[in-house]
Amino acid sequence: DVEVADNEDPTATLVAGTVTVDLDANGDYSLALTDVLSSSSDNCGVASEALTDAAGVAMAYDFDCNDVGTTQTVYVTITDNNNNTITVSKDVEVADVIFDI
Repeated sequence: DVEVADNEDPTATLVAGTVTVDLDANGDYSLALTDVLSSSSDNCGVASEALTDAAGVAMAYDFDCNDVGTTQTVYVTITDNNNNTITVSKDVEVADVIFDI
């Protein structure tokens, strides 16, 4: 018998440079995966891409006025078709460019 195994983790390419998100007129911002992830790949195919916590558990990143001026670390987990995973982090700066009148 021949056993074929996929032991290669997927790869993630994050958005280059500083990621700064600007709160909307209501003082909120919901991070999208595309705000931080440029692409992913795997030799056996990518099954999923998700915003996660450091342990790889899916979660949303929602920022508000309390986060303005801070740098938040966010995580992205890529899983391939054979359940190999990689979790990477990206720092996101939170800004408020809408001025009160």
